[in-house]
Amino acid sequence: MPLTRHFYEADDVHAALAYASCRAQHQETLFWCKELLCSGYASEAISTLFETWVWQRGPFHLRWLVEAWRLLQGAEVTEEAILLSAYQLSACTRRDGSLWRILAATVSFTNVPPDHVTKRTPKVLPRDTAPIELYFIRALYQGKALAAWWASRYLTDDRVWWLLGWMVDTVQGSVEDRLCLEALRGYEELLGYRTAEYDVVMRCLAVLSIASSANIARRNTTSPALPTAIDARYHGTMAAWDAIEGRRARRIYQVPRCSTKNSLYDVERGIRGCPFWETALEDYARPSGPNEPIPWVSDDAMEAFYDTFFPDDIPDEWTKAEKEKSQGHVRPPLSRAALVRLYQPTISRLCWTTWPSVPDSADGGLASIVNDFPAVQGIPDDVAPRKKQVRVIS
Repeated sequence: MPLTRHFYEADDVHAALAYASCRAQHQETLFWCKELLCSGYASEAISTLFETWVWQRGPFHLRWLVEAWRLLQGAEVTEEAILLSAYQLSACTRRDGSLWRILAATVSFTNVPPDHVTKRTPKVLPRDTAPIELYFIRALYQGKALAAWWASRYLTDDRVWWLLGWMVDTVQGSVEDRLCLEALRGYEELLGYRTAEYDVVMRCLAVLSIASSANIARRNTTSPALPTAIDARYHGTMAAWDAIEGRRARRIYQVPRCSTKNSLYDVERGIRGCPFWETALEDYARPSGPNEPIPWVSDDAMEAFYDTFFPDDIPDEWTKAEKEKSQGHVRPPLSRAALVRLYQPTISRLCWTTWPSVPDSADGGLASIVNDFPAVQGIPDDVAPRKKQVRVIS
């Protein structure tokens, strides 16, 4: 990956942004977000914030998605809106791994439902509701997310989204839930792209979100509020960062964890591919590919470039302590499955099962888990409601 405006590896800055926002480190979250923005990675910053919310927060902080959809969708977004969304994400403190757990549990599903539903049903139902659709509606209404996700495998994608919309419009009547469904179905506006794997992930997250909303409504509670503006104390801090932009002193924080990087020792190769540096080079070098040496217009142009963008000294002359801010804490490489097990949230409020959170064969990453999502044929077993059983204890 190329070097950012202040000579961090771009992929490490994305990881640092996710890391800081997950740990409610407001100032560091703003720092890493501004590093991406001043390096020309606005779309990538939005994508990182959205993915962090998806996998680390999800259905228990739906208000962040509503605000992000309002602030960040569309082709034109302000820097202030992206910073506010990052700040709001760092204010979301309720971690949850239900999405990981339920997606991984899919590979263990059979025709037998993982949970039974009771006869408690919405007062109205869609016309000509099939038994599996009635089970799906009851599972959502009773807040049984795992059961609802299991039932959704027997329905078409369009039917699942229609039933979710029906639940919101007819049963729950929440504008916030309707905006969540709109955002999850149009997720490429925040993620930046669309894939078959993420289509399944968003469908699962939508099911979990409606089920968790039913739980919240039944308990007469509300989702945690978000700040409507960045705290005033951080505005002064960000203004101080802006005053030293481009200087070595601007490298305030160290990336949390990564492997040793050598890009600082070949800065001309390292800066290729970064939007900021590619734009800066237009006045000093001739056009070339990102993997080619910089074709300077002249020696004077090269010297002018270094005088303009390296007011202190070049990175390979920095001290060891300065370079380590771009290198983080070195650790041995881990398999993808091990990384998932290490960093996923341990709390799973919507899936209290003994299934492993990630299959041992999941070294292929997200695709290997989601691709196990089967196209189910036939009729599921025993989806009739059960009467609630109560055990009296002394």
